[in-house]
Amino acid sequence: MSQKLIFTLLILLLPLLIFCGFYFHFRGAQVPEREKFASILFHDGDLVFRRGRSVESFAVYLADRNRDFSHIGLVVMDHGKPYVIHAVPGESGEKISLVSKEPIQRFLDGSKASHWAVYRSRFSISKLHLVAIKALEFCNRKTEFDNDYDLTTDSRLYCTELVLKAYQAAGIEPGKYPLSELRFVVGIKKILFPSAFIRSPDFFRVCSY
Repeated sequence: MSQKLIFTLLILLLPLLIFCGFYFHFRGAQVPEREKFASILFHDGDLVFRRGRSVESFAVYLADRNRDFSHIGLVVMDHGKPYVIHAVPGESGEKISLVSKEPIQRFLDGSKASHWAVYRSRFSISKLHLVAIKALEFCNRKTEFDNDYDLTTDSRLYCTELVLKAYQAAGIEPGKYPLSELRFVVGIKKILFPSAFIRSPDFFRVCSY
């Protein structure tokens, strides 16, 4: 094989090699010790962000220009313990992915998260109670994951849509949260990325690891 051909192949393969290296770095990052959040006093309505390790998480991470996290869940306190209600495909083990409620330790397990943060809203405790009730309602009625990423209905929900619509019970204005474009094989959809909540003045960071 000539040196010219080898050089040409290297030039053609370079973007792929860079992409693969970026993905394996993204996937292989080490999550901090889970003891870090043992001292956090969680509240109803807290937002928990994580950067996942899956290919789907990587796609969201790349698509979001203000990226840092690929998934978001909402905290609901149950007998003094924090649980996360969230919508994500493929984790329940069921044929149909449903909105789920799980202990925060499981949500932030190292197999699922390489980076995470907790944000808190500026709403009153009474309003945050309404947020928690709405999130539990989505979970209890076994709401399916919204593969169409359609914000106009509540019959199915994706992760940020669940958070937005639960917070509407507290009076949040959906129009303050801009949608971004995500390119699919079948076309372009406008969706709400997790970063929209981080940039919002309605929330502030409690911690980040």
